[in-house]
Amino acid sequence: MPVMIFTMLIVLVLAAAIIAVVVMGMEGTGRRQHPEIAEQVAKYAREAAELAGLRVRPARMSVELHPPIDEDKGTSLARLAAEHIGPVVFAGDDVGDLAAFDALDALEAEGRSVLRIAVDSTEAPEELRSRADLVVAGPEGFAQLLRSLLS
Repeated sequence: MPVMIFTMLIVLVLAAAIIAVVVMGMEGTGRRQHPEIAEQVAKYAREAAELAGLRVRPARMSVELHPPIDEDKGTSLARLAAEHIGPVVFAGDDVGDLAAFDALDALEAEGRSVLRIAVDSTEAPEELRSRADLVVAGPEGFAQLLRSLLS
């Protein structure tokens, strides 16, 4: 169990290193109250990425600006899994996490035990939910799952 949680936490830390530009207003939460400017913000992000030599990837209610390298959550997960034995777990909540699910598919095809967790919300893509082995009810559900694994 500790290897599985360790691997998952490392992937989450790597994912946090990605620069994200939040596209305001695509849903009704506090920082998203101006849906009328969402396309302008996304356009600005694309232009800034081009000037800086970065790549743009869609994400949950945002666009992410990535360095121009072939690295994503899937490649990070595959690299980490290659360094460890035992089951591999990944939890995700947006389109950028599908690459990690792809990596889990490849690991499973090689005989590795994997668990794909979708952290559900109104913003989570349907493909993520449909490909998941387990769907938890938002960040609170994920935190509860982690607590249950640790107790």
